[in-house]
Amino acid sequence: MIHPEPIKIAITGPESTGKTQLALYLSKELGYAYVAEVARELMEKGRKINQSNDLVQMAHQQIKAENKYSQNGSIICDTDLTVLYVWCKDKYHHVPLALQSLMAHHRYSITLLCAPDIPWEPDPLRVNPYDRERLFDLYKSVLESHQVQYSIIHGSGPSRMLLAKKQIELNIGRNKK
Repeated sequence: MIHPEPIKIAITGPESTGKTQLALYLSKELGYAYVAEVARELMEKGRKINQSNDLVQMAHQQIKAENKYSQNGSIICDTDLTVLYVWCKDKYHHVPLALQSLMAHHRYSITLLCAPDIPWEPDPLRVNPYDRERLFDLYKSVLESHQVQYSIIHGSGPSRMLLAKKQIELNIGRNKK
């Protein structure tokens, strides 16, 4: 019996755009494993980010976590490498070749880009309450330059969740053809 490849869904976008809430909802709704944002987990444990190479290490750890969970089936990722790529580009003004290579070769079945059209919520790890539109445009630019097809998720509350679920269903249908 041939087993289909697991579906790997990435949720990406600027901070405080509902990525975690959306990923948890979709994981429950679709029955896919939830893969947490490794960088957030490490920073909550006190890991400091001092240079772009720290983000390359986190990218490797994120991929490792995704590979672990996808061995058992489809996954919803509460982030993707685009977050780390944009972080490098915006904060350090360069992206290490290692991260560029990872971004070019690590692909997802579906990428959902969360729009910054919901209120910013404070969090000890968040730093850009006034800059989300500019960063959103940077996310779009990075995704497009890497030829990643994505769907923008906008709106609030249940309509945002339903739009994401609909986009996944549409993309799964396209990928089966």
